Amino acid sequence: MTDFELRLGKKTGDKALPPGAGDKPSDGGTSGPHSGTRHTAPAHGPSQGHPVAGYMAVATALMGIFWNGTLFVPLALIFAIISLARGQGVWGWIGLMLAGLGFISSPILMGLLGFGALVAILPP
Repeated sequence: MTDFELRLGKKTGDKALPPGAGDKPSDGGTSGPHSGTRHTAPAHGPSQGHPVAGYMAVATALMGIFWNGTLFVPLALIFAIISLARGQGVWGWIGLMLAGLGFISSPILMGLLGFGALVAILPP
């Protein structure tokens, strides 16, 4: 029987081991918070940690609104798309909305959009 099966409380013969039965030292040594117990890392998936891409989307969008929109609004769009792809929906959508506000508040980006629309309308 493997250690993993012992930790899960699988049956060995006719009795079931409780979870964590293999964690205590067998020599009956000192007792204390760190006396012979095994520590395992928590089982977190990639999307269960901190939503760093979402944080970056919101932060760069706010910097795009209040400081340099030409640089930070496109970065906010990139981070928002990454955060949505990683399943960080709330932060991704907030980042997209703030990037939209940053786009509207940036005269340079609005001018680029205007020139693009003007080129599309004018005949060749």
